[in-house]
Amino acid sequence: MALEHAHFGSGLRQATAAITDLGRQGRWAQSLALLEQLCAEGPKPDKVAFGAALAACERGSQWSKALALLQEFQPRALEPDSKCFGAAVGACVRSLRWEWSLVVFRDMCIAGVAADIIMYSKLISADQLGGLWVGALQRLAQMSLLSGLRADVVIYNSLLSTCTRCGQWPRALALWSVIRTAGEASFNIVTSNALIDALASSHGADRGAVIWHGAVDLLRKALEARLTPTLVTCSQVAAVCQAAGHGQQVQMVLAAMGSWRCAPDRDMDRALIIACSRSGDWSSALSWLQTSFCRTGEVPDQRSF
Repeated sequence: MALEHAHFGSGLRQATAAITDLGRQGRWAQSLALLEQLCAEGPKPDKVAFGAALAACERGSQWSKALALLQEFQPRALEPDSKCFGAAVGACVRSLRWEWSLVVFRDMCIAGVAADIIMYSKLISADQLGGLWVGALQRLAQMSLLSGLRADVVIYNSLLSTCTRCGQWPRALALWSVIRTAGEASFNIVTSNALIDALASSHGADRGAVIWHGAVDLLRKALEARLTPTLVTCSQVAAVCQAAGHGQQVQMVLAAMGSWRCAPDRDMDRALIIACSRSGDWSSALSWLQTSFCRTGEVPDQRSF
């Protein structure tokens, strides 16, 4: 169905605003239809209008449409900026077409357009999808040396997640020293969760003590930084302590959860019961089994026994 100009206003600014609004509503097809109408009937769309359509493609995960739009810039004597390239990269990442996001970034570099921190964040997400942990870590150096940018907490958390998911837990733990040097503004509770996850991934019979000590230490550092642990934090710490058979440490975490405004769930209940049984503390295991039943009203599953 055609989109009448009278409905959106006769000026390019009004039409661009309409393209933006349609994109924000998730109506990417209508957004592109309006841009196409402008190209055919006028007023002639500029870089801002094309950028708005690219943003609509990103929100709608329309990677092929976004790439096609980028191809329209040169014939129209338009030069895409970092936001335009960033929207195309974002569309590729959201569509799980990570390899194409790297192609777009290459074209951006060839065009001499400088990347901003949002672009680097999207590129790291693409690296994570592709299992390219080396490339993700190289982004950190590129940001500083090539773009003069300073990594923020989102960048660091993405790097930690990438290293952990790619099985590179030593790299993730080594990155912690870089993050701490960057200052408290460079990490949050998500950072702590990612590091604890990295520790949990470094399983091994000879690393049991290192893992649970490290997890508890990270929890302590988070509290010292005035960060509030989440249920994810507590569950992760409980899990590594459970694996090491340290039921007392799990109980300490559970006892403190009330002050952090989060409550244990069934997985944490199970973690405590198993940890207590592994350390031979059957009395505490049975006590927590009863407490869990009274709190949830649910019969524990087979794994709890």
